[in-house]
Amino acid sequence: MSNPLSNMKIEHWWHAFTILGGAGMIGAFAFHSDRAIQRDAFFAFFGIFLFGVGQWINHPIKQTLIPGGILTAHHRHSSFLGICFELLGGIIFVAEAFRIMFAK
Repeated sequence: MSNPLSNMKIEHWWHAFTILGGAGMIGAFAFHSDRAIQRDAFFAFFGIFLFGVGQWINHPIKQTLIPGGILTAHHRHSSFLGICFELLGGIIFVAEAFRIMFAK
């Protein structure tokens, strides 16, 4: 039986944000604690996930043929959807971070 995660490559920082956010959302429900803290942790990781997806959308793969082979680059090319995901994710993360830090 092979490990399904062995072929997963995290080549760029936005991939790490997306995976961290997704794993954090799953992990937020793995531990039983106060419902409010659990909800706040879930939404904080959801904000990280959305920010990572927005960055992924805004860094498309661009390949160019050159005499020695293929040149691959990930230059930032902003799109409306990517910027919306980045802003929404950032706002959700900051709001939930304040809720977690200053919880009564």
